[in-house]
Amino acid sequence: MGRLLPAGLALAVGVPCIADAEERILLSVISGAFDVTKDGAEHPEAGFEVRFPPTTLLGVLPQRFPIRPTLGAAGTGLGSLWTYVGFCIDQKIGRLVLTPGFAMSLYEEGSGLDLGGLMEFRSSFEAACRIRGQLHVGVSFYHLSNGSLYQQNPGSESIVVTLTVPLTGP
Repeated sequence: MGRLLPAGLALAVGVPCIADAEERILLSVISGAFDVTKDGAEHPEAGFEVRFPPTTLLGVLPQRFPIRPTLGAAGTGLGSLWTYVGFCIDQKIGRLVLTPGFAMSLYEEGSGLDLGGLMEFRSSFEAACRIRGQLHVGVSFYHLSNGSLYQQNPGSESIVVTLTVPLTGP
């Protein structure tokens, strides 16, 4: 854990954030199950994710696909911990918010699953319902693996419930 948090914060320094003035910084609190696809292997998981205001990366991306930089951390009941930095894209359809995302992660296995090495990748998809403004509740599924960077690459899947609340704004 000693090298994990500082390294994760160092990665976040490079995240571009040219924001839309009407969007807010969001905090997602997560709770659910880690490694759900292996029979009897799942463990409790909890964490958080900070979602920064969307950017179009200096106008390179179309306005309808603004990238929201993210920074997060999570852990399991067996002491596995990971920090990550990446992006997501919120697609709003009425009260429904669909959010695919991708992140680079630093993983410490603790007494839990050996994912093969320190560097991992996190791909996710969340479906949420807006309750009021940017406050929403959802379910997220994500895959965490090293993409065959290391000899061992078992990967894991998580299903978590998310509560997302605005931290800034009017």
